[in-house]
Amino acid sequence: MFKVQPDIFRRFFFRKQADNSSDRFLPVIFIIIIAVSTSIISLSTFELFDYKVRIENFLSNEWNKIYDLYLGDTDRKDVKDYLAGMKDHNYLDFKTGFRDYPKMLSIKSKSGYIENVLAYAFSDDFKTIMGNIDFDRYKDDDILFLDPALMKKLNVATGDLVLLKVANIGGNYRQALKVKPIVNATRIKCFFLDNYFDYASNCKLRFFFNDMNEMFNFLMQELIDEYHLPTPLNFGYGNNLFGAVCAPNDRPSDFVLPLTYFQQNYGLGFANSLRFLFDNDEVYSQKINTTEPLIIDYDKLIKIIEQPNSQLKSVDLFESQLPEPFFIEIDFQRTFNFQKIRRLETLVKKQESIFDYYKTCDSLAIISINDDFKRNDTYLYMHYTKLDSIILSKEILQELNYKNVRWDTGKWTSIINLNESLKKGQRNTILLIFVNLVIVL
Repeated sequence: MFKVQPDIFRRFFFRKQADNSSDRFLPVIFIIIIAVSTSIISLSTFELFDYKVRIENFLSNEWNKIYDLYLGDTDRKDVKDYLAGMKDHNYLDFKTGFRDYPKMLSIKSKSGYIENVLAYAFSDDFKTIMGNIDFDRYKDDDILFLDPALMKKLNVATGDLVLLKVANIGGNYRQALKVKPIVNATRIKCFFLDNYFDYASNCKLRFFFNDMNEMFNFLMQELIDEYHLPTPLNFGYGNNLFGAVCAPNDRPSDFVLPLTYFQQNYGLGFANSLRFLFDNDEVYSQKINTTEPLIIDYDKLIKIIEQPNSQLKSVDLFESQLPEPFFIEIDFQRTFNFQKIRRLETLVKKQESIFDYYKTCDSLAIISINDDFKRNDTYLYMHYTKLDSIILSKEILQELNYKNVRWDTGKWTSIINLNESLKKGQRNTILLIFVNLVIVL
């Protein structure tokens, strides 16, 4: 094995000139070369570390592996065949979205308003990308995911209520949702996990009360007397509707069930008659037929409510106290519509009064149900998990560009450039280390 003798360094660093004086120039040059080379190696190492951190940060964010494709291009046979082949080889996966998105929405909160927000609608298979969020379209609250900066502008916190409508076309609000912040870094600032703006979508708000007296008093004093909401106004117990306040020409929702259902499934015992007693000693009463839903006569009730001191004092309806809360259900499509509320300004103002209801009740649930047979989702989003492969990434980039597919090439190219910079930096660093060793030896 080659061994460097110590006297070699002595002869080099303490070399004598012809006049027997010490030669200091050559050692200084050698030291400078080694110092500069070592500094360059150190800088290259730091640069490599920076590239590595940036790549890891990029790949750790699942959003950076999602690329939206222009629908008109992905419908072409040559593009479909190519993408299907890549999927068969497990190079690509696809997630579904809705054809009408993204779209511009206006968002209204209690104390804020944003006119134009670009909103995306994703299907349920995006759950993993969003960090395994607790979301079930049919059981839990429906959620609008917002960028924290937009939440600050709207002055809302997690769980607060917002109203939404399509921007720039006027009209009333189409949907109510609760807000959650987007926790993962993404260029997308607003999204939800269903097609809430499909015409088949049906949004219902349930205002829960732990006390039955408070529920009926809220229904009479707030919804009917103050805000003059049109009927039917449905109310329920547990998870189902058992009654409604209806004007003569109205009928309750098809989802209002006969009282026998609640007797059999909830074990409820009903009194022989419904009786409301008010502070002014007025009384509203009617017989109860358990084979039918409980329908309260609006015209008869409003005559009492419009009198002075008509706060509700007591309600006789059930034989015993009930453990589950009661709720009033407001249907966005049936309660707020142009047929019953003629002027748009009045309609919008009544919708915005929901923010006041929200503070009065004990809790609020939003139920939005879309007909699964009418769900119009399609493969719009390409999911790519092999971004560390430069060759494969370049091949896909070139092929999709060759086929004139419009997609997010900027984000795709950025990770290719980062990986190439990392590879190039590794080669340069190894070369510098080798040159440095040659100089020393």
